[in-house]
Amino acid sequence: MALIRLTLVCAAASAFAPRPNLGVTTAIRRAPPVQAAVMMGTAKNGIFSPIVRLAKRLVGKERFLSFRGRVIGAHTKVIQAFVDTSDSPFGCLALEKLFELADLDGDGTVDRDELERALKKLGFYHLSAGQKKALMKR
Repeated sequence: MALIRLTLVCAAASAFAPRPNLGVTTAIRRAPPVQAAVMMGTAKNGIFSPIVRLAKRLVGKERFLSFRGRVIGAHTKVIQAFVDTSDSPFGCLALEKLFELADLDGDGTVDRDELERALKKLGFYHLSAGQKKALMKR
């Protein structure tokens, strides 16, 4: 049981782990990233679907749903704690640095193109035009 939990936690955490900077400064030409279909709710063929199906079979649906609920609750607490730091000195510094990284031309504002580039660097390929527009209004 502990191995299953560890596997699920590692799989979930790897999606949010930062990519290491190996100090390579030469320009590497990469193909544009493939935009994954994001499915909220019942993702039947998502990246974690095989792990989820296996875990559900091994521990049973009831125990799996209970565990899933606890994981979602813990994730919600982590996100809320992060959001709550935005007014702290550390949070303000982090937001200032993120803004500096997004403001590519250094004019003190983040335009639509800069916002889209920053979101893509952070892995937010799935946002619709309406969601990006709502972010720009903020």
